[in-house]
Amino acid sequence: MNLKNKWDAIVHHRGEFLEFLEYKSKEYIHNVRATGIVLVIPVTAEKEIIFIEQYRIVMHNYVIEYPAGLAGDEASLKDEALEDAAKRELFEEAGYETDELLYLMAAPTSPGTSTEVVNYYLALNCRQTGSGGGDETETIIVHKVPLHATYDWLQDKLKDGLLVDPRVYTGLYFVDHYLR
Repeated sequence: MNLKNKWDAIVHHRGEFLEFLEYKSKEYIHNVRATGIVLVIPVTAEKEIIFIEQYRIVMHNYVIEYPAGLAGDEASLKDEALEDAAKRELFEEAGYETDELLYLMAAPTSPGTSTEVVNYYLALNCRQTGSGGGDETETIIVHKVPLHATYDWLQDKLKDGLLVDPRVYTGLYFVDHYLR
């Protein structure tokens, strides 16, 4: 992302991972440790969607999401390509792999408060090759849901008090578009 105005911004606080900035009276957050963000929408050959459920401390709740994460956020991954990060996150968090990874788009997560831009990928014909569950800092539950049942399943999760990341619905739009 081109942050040409960032250098004119006032840095109010810089933590290990985030900066809190102000530019022209607008306050926002910038992630200083990653070179990119990826999100993977996994679909099996049987037309099942792979969701993950994890407790998000910031939300004080469990959230239904797709596998996602940062690229280049560790020294050993500083030159990691976005596609490689997408494949890594798919395996680490969900335990799935694919040979069909389609780049969909880059989109801001919260354009009024953050510089973050997520790179969306559609992973077709995913196959389970591991257990998933995330790295040592994450506790992730993997769900495999038939495409035809996803909306009812998500509604049930909402009724149970969980949160659903709105990017889940964006992903379902792309699944519908590509699988028609």
